[in-house]
Amino acid sequence: MTELQDIDFVELSDEEMHLYSRQILLDGWDIEAQEKLKLANVLIVGAGGIGCSSAELLARAGVGKITLIDADTIEISNLQRQIAFGHEDIGRYKAEILAKRLQKINPYICVEYYNERLDEHNIDRLVEHQDVVLDGCDNFATRYLVNAACKKHQVALISASAIGFQAQMFMVEGDSACYECLFPKEQ
Repeated sequence: MTELQDIDFVELSDEEMHLYSRQILLDGWDIEAQEKLKLANVLIVGAGGIGCSSAELLARAGVGKITLIDADTIEISNLQRQIAFGHEDIGRYKAEILAKRLQKINPYICVEYYNERLDEHNIDRLVEHQDVVLDGCDNFATRYLVNAACKKHQVALISASAIGFQAQMFMVEGDSACYECLFPKEQ
């Protein structure tokens, strides 16, 4: 299979033109923009509440390649806020079930998944060829690791978190402030 990031141009099929027709008609969006979106690579760290919703929207929009990483399995307490999962999925890996759902939603995209923790052994391999990393993980150690890798490889980072009724989200791109700049590690 040809890697999506190695392709300079990709023409939309007739079926894709029909699938994306409503967004292609939007002001400021056109066929060329949709074709660029098909070439995009997004890594989603965490297949929980933020990861599920974001991945589904990206798949529906037509992002060409979505990579998911999460080592957690689905629990009953996940079902009220993690839209990709149902009772029949309890005990199964979040990343795998979400990947299968995304492929059903949009068969024209490529979805990869890893049922493992993101760590210093796999981070560079997963981040270096991405256009954007969406960090929706649930711990600070992983957030700092993702931040450092995105800075190293000059990959745009969207960091999002939510607990209770509070949430935060921000994007870091290029040589601007980073996650650790805003939330310094405790000594």
